[in-house]
Amino acid sequence: MFRRFQAIALVSVLAGLACLISPSFTHSQESPTVLSISAGGGHTCAVLSNGTIRCWGNNRDGRLGNGKSTEDYGRTVAVAGIDAARHVAVGLNFSCASQVDGTVRCWGSNQYGQLGDRTTTAAITPVMVKDLHSATELTAGFFHACALSKTGSISCWGRNDHGQLGNATQIDSAVPVPVKGVAEATALSAGLSHTCALLKTGTVRCWGSNQWGELGNGTKIDSSVAVDVAGLQSVMGIGVGNNFSCAVIANGRVNCWGDNRKGQLGNGASKDALIPVETKGITSAIKVDGGSLHACALLRQGTVNCWGLNQAGQLGFSTQDDPIRPVHEQGIFAPDEVIGLRSTRDVAVGLMHSCALEDKRAVKCWGSNTNGGYFTTRVSASTTTPIEVKVGP
Repeated sequence: MFRRFQAIALVSVLAGLACLISPSFTHSQESPTVLSISAGGGHTCAVLSNGTIRCWGNNRDGRLGNGKSTEDYGRTVAVAGIDAARHVAVGLNFSCASQVDGTVRCWGSNQYGQLGDRTTTAAITPVMVKDLHSATELTAGFFHACALSKTGSISCWGRNDHGQLGNATQIDSAVPVPVKGVAEATALSAGLSHTCALLKTGTVRCWGSNQWGELGNGTKIDSSVAVDVAGLQSVMGIGVGNNFSCAVIANGRVNCWGDNRKGQLGNGASKDALIPVETKGITSAIKVDGGSLHACALLRQGTVNCWGLNQAGQLGFSTQDDPIRPVHEQGIFAPDEVIGLRSTRDVAVGLMHSCALEDKRAVKCWGSNTNGGYFTTRVSASTTTPIEVKVGP
Protein backbone atom coordinates (compact mmCIF):
# COMPACT_ATOMS: atom_id res chain seq x y z
CA MET A 1 0.00 0.00 0.00
CA PHE A 2 2.17 2.31 1.11
CA ARG A 3 3.49 3.80 -0.57
CA ARG A 4 4.15 1.72 -3.09
CA PHE A 5 6.03 1.60 -4.35
CA GLN A 6 6.27 -1.90 -8.91
CA ALA A 7 7.29 -4.95 -14.70
CA ILE A 8 10.07 -4.67 -16.75
CA ALA A 9 8.93 -1.38 -18.21
CA LEU A 10 8.32 0.07 -14.78
CA VAL A 11 11.73 -0.98 -13.52
CA SER A 12 13.26 0.84 -16.46
CA VAL A 13 11.33 3.96 -15.52
CA LEU A 14 12.51 3.70 -11.93
CA ALA A 15 16.08 3.22 -13.06
CA GLY A 16 15.77 6.32 -15.19
CA LEU A 17 14.41 8.30 -12.28
CA ALA A 18 17.28 7.15 -10.09
CA CYS A 19 19.74 8.56 -12.59
CA LEU A 20 18.03 11.93 -12.38
CA ILE A 21 18.57 12.09 -8.64
CA SER A 22 22.35 12.03 -8.77
CA PRO A 23 24.25 14.43 -6.51
CA SER A 24 25.08 16.61 -9.52
CA PHE A 25 21.54 17.96 -9.35
CA THR A 26 21.89 19.07 -5.75
CA HIS A 27 23.29 22.50 -6.55
CA SER A 28 21.13 23.30 -9.59
CA GLN A 29 19.82 26.86 -9.68
CA GLU A 30 16.59 25.75 -11.35
CA SER A 31 13.53 24.90 -9.28
CA PRO A 32 13.62 21.17 -8.59
CA THR A 33 11.03 18.94 -10.19
CA VAL A 34 9.13 16.15 -8.44
CA LEU A 35 10.29 12.66 -9.38
CA SER A 36 7.99 10.41 -7.36
CA ILE A 37 5.45 10.41 -4.53
CA SER A 38 4.40 8.03 -1.76
CA ALA A 39 1.33 8.19 0.52
CA GLY A 40 0.69 6.67 3.95
CA GLY A 41 -1.75 6.81 6.84
CA GLY A 42 -2.24 10.56 6.85
CA HIS A 43 0.93 11.94 5.32
CA THR A 44 2.59 12.04 1.92
CA CYS A 45 6.16 12.55 0.72
CA ALA A 46 7.80 13.50 -2.58
CA VAL A 47 11.32 12.96 -3.92
CA LEU A 48 12.68 16.02 -5.72
CA SER A 49 15.24 16.17 -8.51
CA ASN A 50 17.77 17.90 -6.22
CA GLY A 51 17.83 14.82 -3.96
CA THR A 52 15.71 16.30 -1.18
CA ILE A 53 12.41 15.00 0.17
CA ARG A 54 9.43 17.10 1.16
CA CYS A 55 6.51 15.75 3.19
CA TRP A 56 3.13 17.05 4.34
CA GLY A 57 0.17 16.00 6.49
CA ASN A 58 -0.07 14.33 9.90
CA ASN A 59 3.15 14.86 11.86
CA ARG A 60 2.49 12.83 14.98
CA ASP A 61 5.69 11.11 16.17
CA GLY A 62 7.71 13.17 13.71
CA ARG A 63 6.68 11.24 10.62
CA LEU A 64 7.38 14.30 8.41
CA GLY A 65 11.03 14.23 9.47
CA ASN A 66 11.43 17.99 9.95
CA GLY A 67 12.50 17.91 13.59
CA LYS A 68 9.01 18.57 14.99
CA SER A 69 6.16 16.33 16.08
CA THR A 70 3.34 18.56 17.29
CA GLU A 71 1.76 20.00 14.14
CA ASP A 72 -0.06 18.79 11.06
CA TYR A 73 1.04 20.59 7.93
CA GLY A 74 -1.22 21.59 5.06
CA ARG A 75 2.01 22.69 3.37
CA THR A 76 5.17 20.78 2.58
CA VAL A 77 8.23 20.69 4.82
CA ALA A 78 11.75 19.48 4.06
CA VAL A 79 12.97 16.26 5.64
CA ALA A 80 16.06 17.15 7.64
CA GLY A 81 19.45 15.95 6.43
CA ILE A 82 18.33 14.27 3.20
CA ASP A 83 20.03 15.63 0.07
CA ALA A 84 20.71 12.56 -2.09
CA ALA A 85 17.43 10.63 -2.04
CA ARG A 86 16.64 7.96 -4.59
CA HIS A 87 13.30 6.68 -3.32
CA VAL A 88 10.83 7.33 -0.48
CA ALA A 89 8.34 4.93 1.11
CA VAL A 90 5.61 6.07 3.49
CA GLY A 91 4.05 3.78 6.09
CA LEU A 92 1.22 4.32 8.55
CA ASN A 93 3.19 6.49 10.97
CA PHE A 94 6.76 6.53 9.66
CA SER A 95 8.73 7.08 6.45
CA CYS A 96 11.94 5.76 4.92
CA ALA A 97 14.25 6.94 2.14
CA SER A 98 16.95 5.20 0.15
CA GLN A 99 19.93 7.28 -0.93
CA VAL A 100 22.19 7.13 -3.97
CA ASP A 101 24.92 5.52 -1.85
CA GLY A 102 22.63 2.55 -1.10
CA THR A 103 21.97 3.43 2.53
CA VAL A 104 18.50 3.89 4.04
CA ARG A 105 17.23 6.38 6.60
CA CYS A 106 13.88 6.30 8.40
CA TRP A 107 11.96 8.62 10.72
CA GLY A 108 8.72 8.77 12.72
CA SER A 109 7.14 6.23 15.03
CA ASN A 110 9.20 3.19 16.03
CA GLN A 111 7.18 1.06 18.44
CA TYR A 112 7.96 -2.14 16.52
CA GLY A 113 11.45 -1.25 15.33
CA GLN A 114 10.20 -0.04 11.94
CA LEU A 115 12.97 2.56 11.76
CA GLY A 116 15.53 -0.25 11.63
CA ASP A 117 18.06 1.46 13.89
CA ARG A 118 18.19 -1.28 16.55
CA THR A 119 15.89 0.71 18.89
CA THR A 120 12.18 1.26 19.45
CA THR A 121 12.57 4.99 20.01
CA ALA A 122 10.70 7.40 17.74
CA ALA A 123 12.80 9.82 15.67
CA ILE A 124 11.71 13.27 14.48
CA THR A 125 14.64 13.40 12.05
CA PRO A 126 16.05 10.57 9.90
CA VAL A 127 18.12 7.80 11.50
CA MET A 128 20.29 5.28 9.68
CA VAL A 129 18.89 1.80 9.11
CA LYS A 130 21.50 -0.72 10.22
CA ASP A 131 23.45 -2.89 7.80
CA LEU A 132 21.95 -1.73 4.50
CA HIS A 133 24.45 -0.58 1.88
CA SER A 134 22.99 -1.40 -1.55
CA ALA A 135 19.28 -0.55 -1.35
CA THR A 136 17.66 0.57 -4.60
CA GLU A 137 13.96 0.57 -3.72
CA LEU A 138 11.83 0.60 -0.56
CA THR A 139 8.33 -0.20 0.57
CA ALA A 140 6.57 0.50 3.87
CA GLY A 141 3.58 -1.26 5.41
CA PHE A 142 1.70 -0.28 8.54
CA PHE A 143 4.56 -1.05 10.92
CA HIS A 144 7.24 -2.70 8.79
CA ALA A 145 9.49 -1.79 5.89
CA CYS A 146 11.50 -3.66 3.28
CA ALA A 147 14.40 -2.80 0.99
CA LEU A 148 15.35 -4.26 -2.38
CA SER A 149 19.08 -4.61 -2.99
CA LYS A 150 21.05 -4.32 -6.21
CA THR A 151 21.41 -8.10 -6.26
CA GLY A 152 17.65 -8.70 -6.14
CA SER A 153 17.51 -9.83 -2.51
CA ILE A 154 15.08 -8.27 -0.02
CA SER A 155 15.52 -7.41 3.66
CA CYS A 156 12.70 -6.35 6.00
CA TRP A 157 12.40 -4.93 9.52
CA GLY A 158 9.75 -3.89 12.05
CA ARG A 159 6.61 -5.70 13.14
CA ASN A 160 6.39 -9.40 12.33
CA ASP A 161 3.25 -10.71 14.05
CA HIS A 162 2.03 -12.34 10.82
CA GLY A 163 5.41 -13.16 9.31
CA GLN A 164 5.46 -10.04 7.13
CA LEU A 165 9.26 -9.84 7.41
CA GLY A 166 9.52 -13.13 5.54
CA ASN A 167 12.30 -14.65 7.66
CA ALA A 168 10.42 -17.77 8.82
CA THR A 169 9.62 -16.28 12.25
CA GLN A 170 6.95 -14.09 13.84
CA ILE A 171 9.41 -12.12 15.96
CA ASP A 172 9.69 -8.35 15.49
CA SER A 173 13.08 -7.09 14.36
CA ALA A 174 14.56 -3.61 14.85
CA VAL A 175 17.22 -4.38 12.22
CA PRO A 176 16.84 -5.72 8.67
CA VAL A 177 16.52 -9.49 8.25
CA PRO A 178 16.75 -11.32 4.89
CA VAL A 179 13.54 -12.58 3.29
CA LYS A 180 13.65 -16.32 2.67
CA GLY A 181 12.74 -17.74 -0.70
CA VAL A 182 13.11 -14.57 -2.76
CA ALA A 183 15.87 -14.05 -5.33
CA GLU A 184 16.19 -11.82 -8.37
CA ALA A 185 13.38 -9.51 -7.24
CA THR A 186 12.80 -6.37 -9.29
CA ALA A 187 10.11 -4.59 -7.22
CA LEU A 188 8.31 -4.88 -3.90
CA SER A 189 5.22 -3.56 -2.12
CA ALA A 190 3.90 -3.85 1.44
CA GLY A 191 0.43 -3.73 2.98
CA LEU A 192 -0.96 -3.82 6.50
CA SER A 193 0.79 -7.05 7.49
CA HIS A 194 1.95 -8.64 4.25
CA THR A 195 4.53 -8.00 1.57
CA CYS A 196 4.86 -8.96 -2.09
CA ALA A 197 7.80 -9.07 -4.49
CA LEU A 198 7.90 -9.06 -8.28
CA LEU A 199 10.56 -11.40 -9.63
CA LYS A 200 12.68 -11.16 -12.76
CA THR A 201 10.67 -14.06 -14.17
CA GLY A 202 7.50 -11.92 -14.21
CA THR A 203 5.95 -13.88 -11.36
CA VAL A 204 5.00 -12.66 -7.87
CA ARG A 205 5.70 -14.06 -4.40
CA CYS A 206 4.06 -12.82 -1.18
CA TRP A 207 4.41 -13.47 2.55
CA GLY A 208 2.81 -12.48 5.86
CA SER A 209 -0.86 -12.19 6.77
CA ASN A 210 -3.33 -14.16 4.67
CA GLN A 211 -6.60 -13.65 6.54
CA TRP A 212 -8.31 -12.35 3.41
CA GLY A 213 -6.34 -14.31 0.83
CA GLU A 214 -3.93 -11.45 0.20
CA LEU A 215 -1.04 -13.84 -0.50
CA GLY A 216 -2.89 -15.13 -3.55
CA ASN A 217 -2.01 -18.80 -3.11
CA GLY A 218 -5.55 -20.13 -2.73
CA THR A 219 -5.52 -20.34 1.08
CA LYS A 220 -6.17 -18.16 4.12
CA ILE A 221 -3.13 -19.41 6.02
CA ASP A 222 -0.43 -16.92 7.04
CA SER A 223 3.06 -17.61 5.74
CA SER A 224 6.32 -16.34 7.24
CA VAL A 225 8.17 -17.34 4.06
CA ALA A 226 7.42 -16.30 0.49
CA VAL A 227 4.79 -18.24 -1.45
CA ASP A 228 3.89 -18.08 -5.15
CA VAL A 229 0.83 -16.10 -6.22
CA ALA A 230 -1.25 -18.50 -8.27
CA GLY A 231 -1.54 -18.10 -12.02
CA LEU A 232 0.32 -14.83 -12.54
CA GLN A 233 2.69 -14.49 -15.49
CA SER A 234 4.20 -11.54 -17.37
CA VAL A 235 3.69 -9.16 -14.44
CA MET A 236 5.17 -5.70 -14.91
CA GLY A 237 4.29 -4.05 -11.60
CA ILE A 238 2.72 -4.65 -8.19
CA GLY A 239 0.86 -2.51 -5.67
CA VAL A 240 -0.37 -3.72 -2.30
CA GLY A 241 -3.20 -2.38 -0.12
CA ASN A 242 -4.08 -3.13 3.49
CA ASN A 243 -5.38 -6.68 3.04
CA PHE A 244 -5.32 -7.05 -0.72
CA SER A 245 -2.78 -7.07 -3.52
CA CYS A 246 -2.75 -6.05 -7.18
CA ALA A 247 -0.53 -6.61 -10.20
CA VAL A 248 -0.18 -4.91 -13.57
CA ILE A 249 0.13 -7.43 -16.38
CA ALA A 250 2.21 -6.77 -19.51
CA ASN A 251 -0.96 -6.37 -21.59
CA GLY A 252 -2.00 -3.40 -19.43
CA ARG A 253 -4.63 -5.25 -17.46
CA VAL A 254 -4.80 -5.37 -13.65
CA ASN A 255 -5.33 -8.45 -11.48
CA CYS A 256 -6.10 -8.21 -7.75
CA TRP A 257 -6.69 -10.66 -4.90
CA GLY A 258 -7.56 -10.70 -1.19
CA ASP A 259 -10.04 -8.53 0.74
CA ASN A 260 -12.92 -7.29 -1.43
CA ARG A 261 -15.42 -5.98 1.13
CA LYS A 262 -15.67 -2.57 -0.52
CA GLY A 263 -14.93 -3.62 -4.08
CA GLN A 264 -11.20 -2.91 -3.83
CA LEU A 265 -10.42 -5.73 -6.27
CA GLY A 266 -12.42 -3.88 -8.92
CA ASN A 267 -13.94 -7.01 -10.43
CA GLY A 268 -17.57 -5.94 -10.03
CA ALA A 269 -18.15 -8.08 -6.93
CA SER A 270 -17.64 -7.93 -3.17
CA LYS A 271 -16.50 -11.51 -2.51
CA ASP A 272 -12.92 -12.01 -1.34
CA ALA A 273 -10.62 -13.69 -3.86
CA LEU A 274 -7.97 -16.20 -2.77
CA ILE A 275 -6.35 -16.10 -6.20
CA PRO A 276 -6.04 -13.22 -8.70
CA VAL A 277 -9.15 -11.90 -10.46
CA GLU A 278 -9.21 -9.37 -13.28
CA THR A 279 -10.11 -5.77 -12.50
CA LYS A 280 -12.83 -4.64 -14.90
CA GLY A 281 -12.29 -2.22 -17.74
CA ILE A 282 -8.56 -1.50 -17.43
CA THR A 283 -6.44 -2.29 -20.49
CA SER A 284 -3.60 0.25 -20.40
CA ALA A 285 -2.31 0.34 -16.81
CA ILE A 286 1.35 1.07 -16.11
CA LYS A 287 1.12 1.26 -12.31
CA VAL A 288 -1.27 0.25 -9.54
CA ASP A 289 -1.29 1.19 -5.86
CA GLY A 290 -3.52 0.21 -2.94
CA GLY A 291 -4.77 1.95 0.20
CA SER A 292 -6.92 0.82 3.09
CA LEU A 293 -10.00 -0.16 1.11
CA HIS A 294 -9.42 1.42 -2.29
CA ALA A 295 -6.97 1.25 -5.18
CA CYS A 296 -5.93 3.38 -8.14
CA ALA A 297 -4.24 2.64 -11.45
CA LEU A 298 -2.18 4.99 -13.60
CA LEU A 299 -3.02 4.50 -17.27
CA ARG A 300 -0.70 4.90 -20.24
CA GLN A 301 -2.65 7.90 -21.52
CA GLY A 302 -1.97 9.85 -18.31
CA THR A 303 -5.32 9.39 -16.62
CA VAL A 304 -6.05 7.66 -13.29
CA ASN A 305 -8.82 5.19 -12.48
CA CYS A 306 -9.80 4.33 -8.90
CA TRP A 307 -12.17 1.85 -7.25
CA GLY A 308 -13.25 0.62 -3.81
CA LEU A 309 -14.38 2.60 -0.78
CA ASN A 310 -15.22 6.26 -1.45
CA GLN A 311 -16.33 7.42 1.99
CA ALA A 312 -13.91 10.37 2.02
CA GLY A 313 -13.85 11.01 -1.72
CA GLN A 314 -10.61 9.07 -2.14
CA LEU A 315 -11.71 7.79 -5.56
CA GLY A 316 -11.68 11.31 -6.98
CA PHE A 317 -15.31 11.49 -8.05
CA SER A 318 -18.59 12.03 -6.22
CA THR A 319 -20.96 9.10 -5.72
CA GLN A 320 -23.25 10.34 -2.99
CA ASP A 321 -26.07 11.59 -5.25
CA ASP A 322 -25.49 9.57 -8.39
CA PRO A 323 -28.34 7.07 -8.91
CA ILE A 324 -26.35 4.90 -11.32
CA ARG A 325 -23.60 4.20 -8.78
CA PRO A 326 -23.73 2.16 -5.57
CA VAL A 327 -24.06 4.09 -2.31
CA HIS A 328 -20.63 5.56 -1.62
CA GLU A 329 -20.18 3.85 1.74
CA GLN A 330 -20.65 0.46 0.06
CA GLY A 331 -17.78 0.97 -2.34
CA ILE A 332 -17.40 1.27 -6.10
CA PHE A 333 -16.89 -2.24 -7.45
CA ALA A 334 -15.37 -1.31 -10.82
CA PRO A 335 -12.84 1.39 -11.79
CA ASP A 336 -13.82 4.87 -12.88
CA GLU A 337 -11.78 7.89 -13.92
CA VAL A 338 -10.56 10.52 -11.48
CA ILE A 339 -11.92 13.85 -12.65
CA GLY A 340 -9.50 16.42 -14.05
CA LEU A 341 -6.27 14.39 -14.41
CA ARG A 342 -4.83 14.25 -17.93
CA SER A 343 -1.03 14.11 -17.75
CA THR A 344 -0.27 11.97 -14.71
CA ARG A 345 3.21 10.47 -14.29
CA ASP A 346 2.85 8.81 -10.88
CA VAL A 347 0.08 7.85 -8.47
CA ALA A 348 0.22 7.13 -4.73
CA VAL A 349 -2.58 5.76 -2.57
CA GLY A 350 -2.76 6.34 1.18
CA LEU A 351 -5.09 5.05 3.85
CA MET A 352 -8.03 7.27 2.82
CA HIS A 353 -6.48 9.73 0.39
CA SER A 354 -4.85 9.55 -3.03
CA CYS A 355 -2.31 11.69 -4.87
CA ALA A 356 -1.10 12.09 -8.45
CA LEU A 357 2.01 13.66 -9.94
CA GLU A 358 1.39 15.61 -13.13
CA ASP A 359 4.10 16.97 -15.45
CA LYS A 360 6.91 16.59 -12.88
CA ARG A 361 5.81 19.66 -10.90
CA ALA A 362 2.13 19.50 -9.99
CA VAL A 363 1.13 17.13 -7.19
CA LYS A 364 -2.62 16.86 -6.65
CA CYS A 365 -4.33 15.04 -3.78
CA TRP A 366 -7.92 14.17 -2.92
CA GLY A 367 -9.89 12.26 -0.28
CA SER A 368 -9.52 12.54 3.49
CA ASN A 369 -8.04 15.84 4.66
CA THR A 370 -8.73 15.78 8.40
CA ASN A 371 -8.69 19.27 9.93
CA GLY A 372 -7.30 20.69 6.70
CA GLY A 373 -3.91 19.32 7.62
CA TYR A 374 -3.24 16.35 5.36
CA PHE A 375 -2.65 18.09 2.05
CA THR A 376 -4.37 21.47 1.90
CA THR A 377 -5.76 24.17 4.15
CA ARG A 378 -8.31 25.11 1.48
CA VAL A 379 -10.77 22.40 2.52
CA SER A 380 -11.27 21.29 6.11
CA ALA A 381 -12.40 17.68 5.86
CA SER A 382 -12.40 15.81 2.56
CA THR A 383 -12.72 16.44 -1.16
CA THR A 384 -13.44 14.46 -4.30
CA THR A 385 -11.64 17.10 -6.38
CA PRO A 386 -7.86 16.80 -6.82
CA ILE A 387 -6.28 19.80 -5.04
CA GLU A 388 -2.80 20.96 -6.03
CA VAL A 389 -0.12 20.75 -3.34
CA LYS A 390 2.71 23.27 -3.55
CA VAL A 391 5.64 20.92 -3.11
CA GLY A 392 8.51 23.40 -3.43
CA PRO A 393 9.84 25.55 -0.59
